[in-house]
Amino acid sequence: INHIWQSCKIDRGIGHASILLFGASGVGKSSTINHIFDLKENGILFAETSDSTSKTRETTEFNIVNDDPNFNVKDLSLGVVDSPGLGDGNGTRQDVCNIFSIKKFYQEHPTIGHCYPNIIFILIKASDNRFIGPNTSFVKSLKCLSKLNLVDTERPNVVGVMTHASHLGRKKEKWMSTFEEKR
Repeated sequence: INHIWQSCKIDRGIGHASILLFGASGVGKSSTINHIFDLKENGILFAETSDSTSKTRETTEFNIVNDDPNFNVKDLSLGVVDSPGLGDGNGTRQDVCNIFSIKKFYQEHPTIGHCYPNIIFILIKASDNRFIGPNTSFVKSLKCLSKLNLVDTERPNVVGVMTHASHLGRKKEKWMSTFEEKR
């Protein structure tokens, strides 16, 4: 009961955790779902991906339900939310539709409607050298995220995640120097 009370106090869903994957088109939101959670059914990836075009056109939730007898938890539900990318080349109108899709998803969700996501992963391509300036894809993503009213300013729920980091190098020294350059 304490968990339910604590979740209500901080505007999080009760009995259902939510992770939103957010960012520019092509940063690897759908690939992250496929790789981290290894969601395969009959050899088919759940979240469709492409190296050349945007595939995610609507906000989609992938649910994982698990039991953990060590913590006396049954039917623990985690929703990983794949969102359409921003700046996919189809213009501002498409970006607005994508933002509306995410907002509507969280407003109308049957379990967590009108609650904050537990965590928002804002994905950033490690190879992106353009972080400074008002028109970079990263800054635009942050601005759009702020318009969704899903960021909890009292109990921050946003985490930056670097994707496509294999080019940073396999040796620790090379990886650290490249990481420091980008930071």
